[in-house]
Amino acid sequence: MKYFIVSLALFAVASATLSRDELWNDFKLKFNRNYRSFKDDLYRKQIFLNNVDEVEKHNAKYELGLSTYKQGINEYSDWTWEEFRDTILMKPISEFEMAKHTAGKTNLKNPKTSAPSSADWRNVMGSVKNQGHCGSCWAFGATGAVEAAWKLAGNPSVILGEQMLVDCSVGDCDGGWVDRALDYIIDHGGCPLESDYPYTAANGFCSMTDSMSAAQISSYAYVNAQRQGVDELATSISLHGPHAIYVYANNAFQRYSYGIFDDAACNQYSYNHAVINVGYDMDQGYWLIRNSWASSWGESGHMRMKMGDNICNAEHYAWIPFV
Repeated sequence: MKYFIVSLALFAVASATLSRDELWNDFKLKFNRNYRSFKDDLYRKQIFLNNVDEVEKHNAKYELGLSTYKQGINEYSDWTWEEFRDTILMKPISEFEMAKHTAGKTNLKNPKTSAPSSADWRNVMGSVKNQGHCGSCWAFGATGAVEAAWKLAGNPSVILGEQMLVDCSVGDCDGGWVDRALDYIIDHGGCPLESDYPYTAANGFCSMTDSMSAAQISSYAYVNAQRQGVDELATSISLHGPHAIYVYANNAFQRYSYGIFDDAACNQYSYNHAVINVGYDMDQGYWLIRNSWASSWGESGHMRMKMGDNICNAEHYAWIPFV
């Protein structure tokens, strides 16, 4: 974290001193951008500069103490919000659809004990992944939660293959459901390693075989913090480890860089993204969220999200698998 904060500070200084052209050239070099033509380069540059304007406008509020988080340049800064929304995120799922979908699912009731003041399960997770140009976050949420549950059950660490779920389960690059992915893993005897079923970030044909199974689960359940209380979700995370959750990611979420994300304008009535809740800190009042947009996004691939206000609808459905 110390290295990240120093890097962020250096970028902030650079942003204040570099010209717009230098910022653009640095971005292209860092993210290996090679556009098809000079015209395309100019088009993407203008989008990038528009995003830089929004970042600087927000960060001016942060410097005045009017915001608890900073925005920054990342891999998606040469994309319009519409491109990002239609490529990376799922088609929105309404609260009504979610409630209907979860009817009959197991609602986890944890022991009535006080949750510890903090929990951090990043040490049971592998490196932050990158879903690429595919709305397969639901598959990354499912495999991440299974990877953690498998290790916490005393098994060797595994890196599981999301592509199998994209190809075989109910869902694809336009979106899907975490719980149906978990159903598939249970019903078909497990999930393969990523090395045996490589990720392509595209819809494909199912080629899963029984011999590929590398990690299995026996069941899963969910916690709904809006109904059961924030303490119930914190208790569940402290007892069981990382939970896959649904959120609504808006354009401020896309540009998040550092701090405790708090955006009261973010949608609280639908979902378009799945991430993993890997911990919390009650004293500082945040959830620790692991994303699937590579480690260059946010705090090394993570976000601290304000606890207790259902920011971006993050405190409704949290799914936990059991080995």
